[in-house]
Order: sequence, then structure tokens, then C-alpha cells
Amino acid sequence: MYITPRQKKRYIFRFTLVALAIPLVVLAIYAGVQWFSSADTEATPEDVVISNLTTSAVTLSWTTTVDASSSVKMVESGDVFTDPRGASSRRTHFVEVTGLEPETEYEFKITSNGQDYTAEGGAAFRFTTAPVSDEASVPFPAYGTIEGANGDDALIFFVVAGATQSLPVSAVPQSTGNWILDLSSVRSLDGTSLIQVSSDSSVELLAIGHDGMGSRVTGKFSDLFDEEGMLIAEFSLQSDTDVMAYLPGASKITTIIAEQPPGEEPPPSEEPPPSEEPPPSEEPPPSEEPPPAEEPPPSNDFDPASRQFLIRADIVWVDMVEITGDGAAPVVVTGEQSVQLVARNDTSFSVVWLTEDEVPGYVSYGEDEDDLIEEAIDIRDTLVSRGDYRSHLVEISGLTPETIYYFEIHSGDETYSLNGEPYQLETFDTVVTPPPFSTAQGTVSGLESYDDVVVLVQLNDVDGAGTAGASQLGAVVPDENGAWIASIGDLRSESGTEYYVLGDTDEVTAELVVYANSEPVTITGDEIEDSELALTADPPTEGGSSYQRIALLNDYGVSSTYAESPTSGVGGGGPADVDTGSEITTPKTGIEDNLVVASAVGGGLLTVGAATLLVAYSGRGKKKGVNKGSLTSRVS
Repeated sequence: MYITPRQKKRYIFRFTLVALAIPLVVLAIYAGVQWFSSADTEATPEDVVISNLTTSAVTLSWTTTVDASSSVKMVESGDVFTDPRGASSRRTHFVEVTGLEPETEYEFKITSNGQDYTAEGGAAFRFTTAPVSDEASVPFPAYGTIEGANGDDALIFFVVAGATQSLPVSAVPQSTGNWILDLSSVRSLDGTSLIQVSSDSSVELLAIGHDGMGSRVTGKFSDLFDEEGMLIAEFSLQSDTDVMAYLPGASKITTIIAEQPPGEEPPPSEEPPPSEEPPPSEEPPPSEEPPPAEEPPPSNDFDPASRQFLIRADIVWVDMVEITGDGAAPVVVTGEQSVQLVARNDTSFSVVWLTEDEVPGYVSYGEDEDDLIEEAIDIRDTLVSRGDYRSHLVEISGLTPETIYYFEIHSGDETYSLNGEPYQLETFDTVVTPPPFSTAQGTVSGLESYDDVVVLVQLNDVDGAGTAGASQLGAVVPDENGAWIASIGDLRSESGTEYYVLGDTDEVTAELVVYANSEPVTITGDEIEDSELALTADPPTEGGSSYQRIALLNDYGVSSTYAESPTSGVGGGGPADVDTGSEITTPKTGIEDNLVVASAVGGGLLTVGAATLLVAYSGRGKKKGVNKGSLTSRVS
């Protein structure tokens, strides 16, 4: 076949194109396989640390070499806890697990980019919460700034070093680099006791970033922090700093593997079958014993006239209820009228409200008022476990500065809005100058539990110097002991254009959002470093001024008693001798005024299967009847 020069050029071009395309395709496939196969490996949790151990909570933190989502899954309950910094992917991960029982072992798995990770062999990781202790913990803040961090993508650790080594306490910095630690929860390596940090304590302050970044400063506490707990040592992220080497081994999890899907577990190693044991020697059957001889039926020839009765008469009845309180509702504002906007800044804001009953609550929000597609839950809730509260605190984070957002509040079966339209607000502009870092601390008392209370903090101008007016509200939830620490240095002015500057004579006020009577507490700016804001709640007594049923007793003051003979059946059935001289205890339900011992002859009546006993009351006062099913009294 003749090929023209033009066709020859075309065939050469096509051959060259195919020759080049084949290796390129092969390389592309290889690169894709490598990328997909390494994706899970790069998201594998590393540097896993257990910190902030208490009787009811623990913090789990780790790093990944790529940006990844993170959560912790509890094996027993199935609850899932996520990073409090939001759903954004990061390389440092910080998950707080709350709502735990004291001195209890828990199992958990780490989830990174949707993949569950466990220990070798698929075994879940474990930790044990701290036991309840008589030691009192007082809030002890330590705070500062980390330089060189990428926003809030870093981890801060504090440990007591030397002979008395502690488990770490930890925190994550804000986007400004500011961080705060509560050193009142520093515990021994076994978690059983608290360690008091003093000015002479040897301590280490550590920071972990990503891409090998880290920082470590060490020395006496007084060399690193001033008397108010503010960091005075230089603290910035540096490259290639192995921080993990300085954390105690008791706080680290080192072996982490991806959990195998069901059916893909490696087969267990085959073990040789156990050696067969010889069959047990047959024992002769036990000799059969003759059945016991039947006893003759009890004699039934007793004289019914011999039956004796003990009659209690003239009973003075007393109230059988327990009054549990005056039942007065607290003087608080609840429902839609209680909604308050708090902690408003350039990238987040929070919403607080109070309800009369314990109900779940969340906030739906978005930039389109007709499409509130985002949802924010209470800061005490998890993705799969939501609690019922009276005091509600929902934080909306990860927002864009100077942007209008719309939101609605869902409280139980109700939806709070502004005359049927969503609430709206505009986030503030970003302030370039970092805020002055300072804190307010205090306690809450008067409650059996402190998981349903929110503390609000506000700064108010008194001297006319510095920032005018009042600050934005701050909000915090106390710990299980009622202690709380709130950051006030990053509270903004009422206009939101600057951080609030607190003067010495300005006021710091704290108040409770709780279903109880309480009063706000105020101190001045120059007292903030040495004083606590001690708040007291006076809740209503459950039950109010209504009756409470008393458990049934065996005897309400009227009874018939007989003494059984060895052959007596369920209704007597035999002769009895009553020791009228023995001590008789009067039931707690009445006061016995008279004891009459009478003998009744009822032979003729007993032959038809019924006995009638007439008791005449001659006591003092009004007589009250007996209801055998229950005995209650309503007190109005």
C-alpha cells in the first residue's frame, strides 16, 4: 500500500503522541494511588496527650501532618466530642470529654478525617477519671501569649517537673495568640491527688504547633510568671522542637493504628490445640436414699375460744407528710425575654437565655435570613448527646468580620425570633492590636450541681478615664466545683471598635444566669488581681409546699396480734399463750393512750369463716380513719 508523505507525517505524529501519553498516564495513576494511599497515613493522629484530668472530665489532644477534622468517640455510650474551636480542619486537635463519673475507667477511639484509630489489635484507648477528694481547689490562672502560631492552631501544655511530676494541664490559644490555663487542676501522675503550684515549683511551659514547630521554657514558676500569673518569659514557636520528649510518659499514647473494618482483621495466630485430657473416671452412682417419712398433718382440734387479741385504742393521729419547702418560684426572667447577646467580636458571638423548665436548646444561623442552614449547639453538648438545661449558652464561631448574620433560637418546643423574623447582628471589625490579657475569677455556691448555670461578667466605667460606658458581656460555665475563670482582657467596648481598658476604680460585675434567686457581685479594677467574685444561688426547694407520700408501715396504730404455736398456720390455727407483761412498742404513726387486753370468744362465728371485732373509741379530740392503701395529707 502506497503511503503519501502527508499520511506518513500524520502517522508519525499520532505514534509520537501515544508514546508520550502512555508514560504520562502511568505516572498520573501512580501519583493518584500514592496520594490516596497516603491520605489516611497523613491524617493519622500523632503526639496524643491526656491532660486536664478531673473527676468528671479529661482533654485529649494530638497532631496530624495535614489539615484534618477531629473527634473522640466514647465506646460505652457512643457519645462523640469535637474540638471546641469549631468544625474547621486543623493540624492540632483538642477535644474535651465531659460529663464523666469519678474514678471510672472509660474507653475511647480517635476519629481523624472520618477514620477511627485505636491501639494495636483494635483495642480501644483507656483513661480513668480522678477520684473524689477532700482537697479544695481554688482557681489559679496562668496566662500569656504564644508568638508565631498560625491563628488558634496550636496547643499549650503546663507540667510540674522535678521530683513531683504532674500530669499536664492544657489549653488552646485564641486567634490573637492569647491563652489561659487553670493550675488548680494540676494532678499527680496517677491522677489521685492535686498538686499545689507555688512560686518555687519547678515547671515547664510547652507549646506544639504544626510542621515540627514547638516551644519550651523551664524554670521556677516565679521565674516564668509574675505574681498575677502572667507569663513574663519569652515564649514563641520555633522549628524542629521536640516538645513531646518533655511530657510525662503517663500522659502519652504512642501506638496508634487505623481501625480495620469488620471482616478485615488479620487472622489470629494459630495455636496448637490443647492436649486432650483423659476422660474422667466414672464414679458409681450415689446410692439412692429412701424418701423421708411423711409427717402426719397438724392437729386441728384447738379451741377457737382460746384465741386472744391485742387491741390498741384511742389513737391520736399526727400528720404523715413531709413539707419540702415554700415552693416560691425564683424572681428571674425566663423565655424569650431573657435572651442576651454575649462575647461578641469579629469572628464569633454567643447567646444566653433561661427557661423555666429543663429543655434542649440550639441556634440556627446563616448569612441568608431565609436559609439558616448552620446550627450551633450548647457548649456543654456533643454531636450525639444533647442535654436539657434551664440556663443555655450557645457559641457561634468561625464567622467573617464585618458581616451580617441572621439567627433563631430553638428552646424546647419554642422558637425565639424578633416578631417572627430572625434576629440579626453584624460582626465587628478585626482589631489589629492584641488585647491586654487579664482575667476575673470566682466561685458559685448554694447549688447541688453546677452544670446548669452560666456566669456573666461585664466591665463598667466609673472614673470617666479609659474606655467609656460598659463593655460587651462575657460568659463562662463553672466547673463541677463551682469555680470559674473568665477572660476579660478581650472584652470589647460597647461599640465593638476597641478592647475595653479597665481602670483601677472601674467596676467588674459578675452575675448568674440560673433558675434561682441570686444577686450580682461587684469589685473594682484594682481588686481584680487579689479578689474573687463569690456568687451565691438560692434555688427553690423541689416539690414546693405540697405533700410528699410517706412509705407504708406495717402498723398504723390499729392491729390484732397473736402468738403462734409451732403448729400455727397462716391465720393462727392453734392455741397461743400471750405474754401480756412483755414490752409493746407503739408505732411511730400515733400516740397510744390506752392499751386494752381483751379476750373474745368467737367459736360460733369462726365456724362460718368470719370474725367481727368492734372497737369503741373513747379518746380525746377528733378521730381519723385509716386508708389501708395509703396515708397522705395535703398541706395548703
